[in-house]
Amino acid sequence: ETGELHEAMSCEPLNPVPPHPYESWSNELLAQEAYADAKAAEVLGLRFIRSEDPDHEQVGLSLVYRAAALSGDPGVFGKAIGARYAYVSVNGEPQIDNLKQLLMFSHLGRVLGDQTIATPTIERELRGHDVSEEALSRIREGSRVLLEQMADLQAEMTGSTSIREALENA
Repeated sequence: ETGELHEAMSCEPLNPVPPHPYESWSNELLAQEAYADAKAAEVLGLRFIRSEDPDHEQVGLSLVYRAAALSGDPGVFGKAIGARYAYVSVNGEPQIDNLKQLLMFSHLGRVLGDQTIATPTIERELRGHDVSEEALSRIREGSRVLLEQMADLQAEMTGSTSIREALENA
């Protein structure tokens, strides 16, 4: 306002987290490892999610779900949200597809022990944009089917039954 110049400040994290070695790997090499390696599936999935190609986005989501199944950790959903789905409105236009994907992550995360995504808030927002109860029910049912598939994958690949147990207790 006054025209005075001020020194710009830059903030650097005290303990920056170095990138995971997989970040430098090619997509082809990651794809080979993603079958049984949760971190490889996560890294490749997040790359594909950031793509503008809708087919790549779907492959990316499949890999993110695989990473969560192999690791039993829903934390990858938060990374996917940060990579693509955090915008619920752009220039006042609701991003219905992003809201629907957030709802899916919310349902999956809740069963897997992550309560950070507010399901009622997302559902209220979707209803406010004329998304039908039938569409919301399809998302809930889709998340249940996906959790069943994730539980089967986890048991087959790792021998763990944590997702199956979480499903039974949900």
